[in-house]
Amino acid sequence: MNLDQFFFFLSGGALFLGLFLILFLVTQEGRAARSQQILGLLILACALNAAHPSLIRAFAFHPAHSFQLFEPLQFLLAPLMTAYASALLRGDFEVRPAHLLHFLPFFAASAVAVVFTLHRTSSPWISLMLWGFLSIQMGCYLVPALGILRRYQNSLKERVSNLERVDLNWLRWFFIVTVGLCLLSGAVLLLLAHRIPPLYLSRGVSLTMTTAVWILGYRGLSQTIPETPEAPEALEAQGPFPVEQVLSSDPDVSWIKKALIRVLETQKPYLEPELGLADLARLLEVPRNQLSAVINQELGVNFYDLVNGYRVREFRSFLADPVKRREKLLTLAFDAGFNSKPTFNKVVLKHTGKTPSQLRQEEIRSQPSP
Repeated sequence: MNLDQFFFFLSGGALFLGLFLILFLVTQEGRAARSQQILGLLILACALNAAHPSLIRAFAFHPAHSFQLFEPLQFLLAPLMTAYASALLRGDFEVRPAHLLHFLPFFAASAVAVVFTLHRTSSPWISLMLWGFLSIQMGCYLVPALGILRRYQNSLKERVSNLERVDLNWLRWFFIVTVGLCLLSGAVLLLLAHRIPPLYLSRGVSLTMTTAVWILGYRGLSQTIPETPEAPEALEAQGPFPVEQVLSSDPDVSWIKKALIRVLETQKPYLEPELGLADLARLLEVPRNQLSAVINQELGVNFYDLVNGYRVREFRSFLADPVKRREKLLTLAFDAGFNSKPTFNKVVLKHTGKTPSQLRQEEIRSQPSP
């Protein structure tokens, strides 16, 4: 198999995978359906870019002219990445007619590329111009997209007590792909300025886009997101909740703090591994944003650390029981409300400065000999 055949099968495989994934993702239902559908469109856009060599062969275009035909598809990536980040963060994200304005660069670039391709006109300045505008577009969208995802990641600890059901590694992979695609546009622009042959550039783009398809496809299909999205108005604030505004609307919130501590110590809702801020707010019969503000301002912690702090206390109470501490550490962790060993070890180390095994050994040594 020569190099041309390798890239032919590589790009063709990426297109097949992209078509399969979009058919799967666009048929999803539920609260996460919108973000999954946008992810499918993003994967398809990457797959079409990756399949550039295969499409050239299929339609018998001359590479010197047809390279420009598919460059406009690159202008879809930045708007789709930002739209996906917004849909992840906002459960009520809806596509509006005004959103089509974000795709004007794609339509404009398509018109330019098609005209020059049909007239079989080849000019490096056309590609240089398109990739130059693409680099500018990528830079304009990159900061907002990463900012949205960063706020999403930071908000998780304000509303869930268990991050295992939220695949944070998926967000990191999406960061990598987003930055990688932005760097790709800058790299191609630089290489075009140095008169690198289009064939080599198309192969580099194809390989990069194929990698993006596999990463987005595999990681995107396996990701999970919280069941309780943030309210849109809260997402626009600097933090997950506008603390000062919430507290100033009801300055006498000391009763919420007392009720919260009483419920945590008597009813022990933290023993439920999937306890969320909304669950605790319903139990206390107080607004969710007000409860979060009290936790942040009055107790000086976020929801995640508060709940897991009580779980650590529960675990240590098990160690104080001569019979209970004989059980496996993972069993004690599950009984205390944790639902995974890595999270259990990490949280215990953070709150006590010691590993669970060290805590058990210390408890055993502190007990008087029979």
